[in-house]
Amino acid sequence: MKYVQECLPDLAQAIDEEFGPGTAGKTRPLNHTRNVRFLFQVNQLYKDPAQTQPFAVENILNTLSDFENHSMGEQDYHLVAIVHAEGWPLILDNNATDRHQTVNPFPADMEDLLQRNIRVFFCLNTARKKNVRACQVISGVEFVTSGVTAIADFQAEGYRYIQP
Repeated sequence: MKYVQECLPDLAQAIDEEFGPGTAGKTRPLNHTRNVRFLFQVNQLYKDPAQTQPFAVENILNTLSDFENHSMGEQDYHLVAIVHAEGWPLILDNNATDRHQTVNPFPADMEDLLQRNIRVFFCLNTARKKNVRACQVISGVEFVTSGVTAIADFQAEGYRYIQP
């Protein structure tokens, strides 16, 4: 088995400095660094009971950071987030002209994902139930007819499913 020290010497040095000498020799690097496809399900609003972090966003950003540590560029991966069920407020644009009555507590986090070329899809079944119109959604968010069936559809296309 290869370890970080054999594959990524700069990362190995940083790991040893942060976690102690020899840690890099016990750390397995990514084996797949090309054409990686991950699908994140975002079906909750908050990550923590204190309601200070959006659900799944930190996991997605940690994934991007790990990819960067493995010298992966945007051409090497495709990340998709399916937002549905209780995660729905995360896609709302608080500055929309015809703003929804519900407030998105984390609009900057979702906008950051979109700027990093993460494709974010919103479930039309959830939109229907919550009375969300397309004009009330953050620019760049795309739609799927059903979040649950879209998950299966993306998996059939080779995306690895992540439930944060």
